[in-house]
Amino acid sequence: MVEFWRSANTPQSAILSGITIVVVEDYPDTLFGIVQFLTRHGAKVFPCPDAFQGRQAVREVRLKVRTNRSQTTPAEAQGYGCGGGCPSK
Repeated sequence: MVEFWRSANTPQSAILSGITIVVVEDYPDTLFGIVQFLTRHGAKVFPCPDAFQGRQAVREVRLKVRTNRSQTTPAEAQGYGCGGGCPSK
């Protein structure tokens, strides 16, 4: 247990490099802490204080991903993009 705690405490700044995360949280202090943690580990974070803004951010991220690549993945072709819960349009 102690060894795990040490490894979890040691920041690996690039462990989330290349990952984009939309964080939706209505408590500003909690949102700030989560964003700081994820950013410190290399993630590109879109902080959103409510579901409406979160949905808009997801749409923007998905649009950027689609315009940056020429084809969809097999999972997206079957409608499983965005965790399977997001509407396609």
